[in-house]
Amino acid sequence: MRPYIELKNVIKEDIPRIINWLKNDEVVDNWFGR
Repeated sequence: MRPYIELKNVIKEDIPRIINWLKNDEVVDNWFGR
């Protein structure tokens, strides 16, 4: 098992979650300040 391939798979699974976070205004405010 090559670590970087496993990492790629994790990133692919996380992309939709990250997109949902960016759609959530409250999370964006908390991350980037008001």
